[in-house]
Amino acid sequence: MIKKEDGPIKLYLSDLDGTLLNNNTAISDYTKKTLKKLIDDGLCFSVATARTAATVSDFFEGIAISAGVLMNGTVVFDFQKEEYLVVHKILENALSDILEILDKYPVSPFIYSVCGKYLNVYHKKLTKEYELSFYEPRKNRRLKKFFEISSFDEIPNKDEIIYSCLLTDKETAENIKAEINRLEGISAICYKDNLGDFYYVEIMSQKASKASGALWLKNYYNAETLIAFGDNLNDIPLLEVADKKIAVENAVEPLKDISDIIIESNHNDGVIKFIEKDI
Repeated sequence: MIKKEDGPIKLYLSDLDGTLLNNNTAISDYTKKTLKKLIDDGLCFSVATARTAATVSDFFEGIAISAGVLMNGTVVFDFQKEEYLVVHKILENALSDILEILDKYPVSPFIYSVCGKYLNVYHKKLTKEYELSFYEPRKNRRLKKFFEISSFDEIPNKDEIIYSCLLTDKETAENIKAEINRLEGISAICYKDNLGDFYYVEIMSQKASKASGALWLKNYYNAETLIAFGDNLNDIPLLEVADKKIAVENAVEPLKDISDIIIESNHNDGVIKFIEKDI
């Protein structure tokens, strides 16, 4: 629980993959134990990640983290109340343009919509190994439901679509990103997966970003200082708005270049070790 009476609030926001998660895509026992104790003592900590509430909540089972910036800023989710505080939707006319572009490429995008506290995820038949590797560990999550469709026309409630992601090779990813970013009000980013040889493409409202979500949370918690941790290119906007910019040792060079501090790597519990000393 955040204890405002203890003085000005510091909001700590960490990316997950490659930053708080170790190389086994897990939170170490040391980080879990320490983080739980610090949060119970009043630490204001949460995440800014491309992941959804369904996967993030499993990582922090038994740890009362604050509301977090998810899906790269598409939503802000309160983990304790299990409700969305901010949702940036994709306008239906823009969605039609997005799907028309994606239909030209040999990809199977995942299309996300909000339904209460749940995410509904629509996709065509998955045939590639890296698509299945994305789907399999996520298919039975508590706050997320997957639906296989044969055509994008089968997607219901298109006015509730918030986000799309896909996995593909570098050239295709960059081509899709370039086409999507020509659309008004829409933003696409692409980056290499931390562990595989494929690239992610994420598509969302132009209003959505880790930066906008982080600033919303800073105001929501009336925090005096925002301290942000990251490792990859999609963390640059987050660090740019932070009062203290921190990169893990394994971060990409462009992120290190804008950071105030470089800490130990994700696999050596760099984030929690820094927080222990900083609070």
